[in-house]
Amino acid sequence: MLESWKCERDGTVDAYALKELKIKPNRLSSFTRTLCSVGMLHDIVEVCLVKYWYDPGWPGPNLPDDDLVIAEYCIRVPVQIRWSGDQKLVHVEVLPLASC
Repeated sequence: MLESWKCERDGTVDAYALKELKIKPNRLSSFTRTLCSVGMLHDIVEVCLVKYWYDPGWPGPNLPDDDLVIAEYCIRVPVQIRWSGDQKLVHVEVLPLASC
């Protein structure tokens, strides 16, 4: 989800990881009904993110720990949710903010 948000500068990489996805049960139920009937939906969801840094020379995967965390944010982002291939998994794409 957040791979495209990485930014390399001054010999380190600033990256973001999803900490929490805030969706209430009744809204999740609505998402499920829409996916079953239409196959795709657009919505705005609230996510909590962790911004962290790492050295690109470190072996992967580069996941955040307490020493690398720069900040935490909660933001609302537009998403497109659709069935993925065999309709047993869903694909979630964060849309550009300009699409709002």
